[in-house]
Amino acid sequence: MGTKRIVRISYFTMLTIVGALFHVPFFGTPVDYTLQAVFAVIAGMMLGSIDGALSQLLYLVLGLLGLPVFTKGGGFSYVFQPTFGYLLSLPVAAFLAGKLIGKKSLSPWRSFLCAFAALLLLYAIGIPYQVLIYLFREKYALAAAFKTVPSVLIMLCIDKLVLWLFCLVYPRARSLIGRTDEISA
Repeated sequence: MGTKRIVRISYFTMLTIVGALFHVPFFGTPVDYTLQAVFAVIAGMMLGSIDGALSQLLYLVLGLLGLPVFTKGGGFSYVFQPTFGYLLSLPVAAFLAGKLIGKKSLSPWRSFLCAFAALLLLYAIGIPYQVLIYLFREKYALAAAFKTVPSVLIMLCIDKLVLWLFCLVYPRARSLIGRTDEISA
């Protein structure tokens, strides 16, 4: 693995950390809006499936080792947080985005469809994990667990908008990073 490739992976790991630091609380739910999901999908788009997933795996490892890179800290006990399912799905979403985009130069609309599919996968893993943690954590928590889902769906709409805006500049961003065929696997 070359230095340039390691630096690119590290940049997207750092971008995800910054995305966790920017968080907006939603009233009535412990789930905050962050930019982690968007940055994970963008990592896959920009770096390719393997390197995008590696950047997100590195982020997960740093957080699970105890570095406070997650929205509310870090450490292995974070596995029991309702939002850990979203974190767990970051590498999967980055990988899917990279696979769907591939080495092709796509129109903004097609790029968006690929990115949105990866984002939907992220939420499809995160929402059930969130509900399960609430069910195991509190007695009679089914109603409380499902009560948080509408706010998460609002977050999905915000993420969708941010991804659309990124897809409008994606061809230019891709040329700036100098993505080459050996980077996208």
